[in-house]
Amino acid sequence: MPDEDEHGTARAEPDVFASLPDAFYRLDTRGYFTYVNAAAERLLERPAEALLGRDIRDCFPETRGSVLEDGYTQVLRDGRPREFAYFHEPQQRWYEVRAFRSPGGLAVFFRDVDARHRTDRQRDETMRTLEVSAHEVESELRRRLEGIAAEAEAERIALEARLHELQRRLDELAARA
Repeated sequence: MPDEDEHGTARAEPDVFASLPDAFYRLDTRGYFTYVNAAAERLLERPAEALLGRDIRDCFPETRGSVLEDGYTQVLRDGRPREFAYFHEPQQRWYEVRAFRSPGGLAVFFRDVDARHRTDRQRDETMRTLEVSAHEVESELRRRLEGIAAEAEAERIALEARLHELQRRLDELAARA
C-alpha cells in the first residue's frame, strides 16, 4: 500500500532497485524490458530509454540461443530461480546472472565477474601446469632412483663376489698353514 501525505494523497513508491549496486532489470513474459536500473545501464552500455519496451533479443541479438535465453526460458516455464555464468561475446566479459520469476515476467540481477572468472581460469591453468611439472619431476626422480638402485645392486653383487673371492683365498691360506 503506498504511503499517503498529510492530505491523504498517495505518494509514489520509492524505487528500491535504482540504488542497488547490482545491475537489475525486468523482462515481461515475451522478453521485453520493463525496467532497467542505473547499474544495468552501465553494464549493458545502453540507456534505459533505448531498452524499455524492446525485446532483449532485438537489443542483444547474440543472446538468441544462448545460456542466457535458455535460463530465462526455464525460469518462465517452471518458476524456479536460476543462477549461471554468461559470457557476453561483444564485450568479451563474464557475468553472473540470477533470474527469478516475478509478477508479469522475470527479475534479473547480474554483475560483472570477469576479473574473478579470468583469475579463476588463470589459477586453474597454473594448477594444471604445476601438476604436469610435478609429474615430470616425479618421473625423472623415479628414473634416476631406479638407475641409482640398479648401480647399487650391481655394486652389491660385485662386492659379494669380491667377498667370496677373499673368503676362498682365506680358506686356501688356512688350509696351507
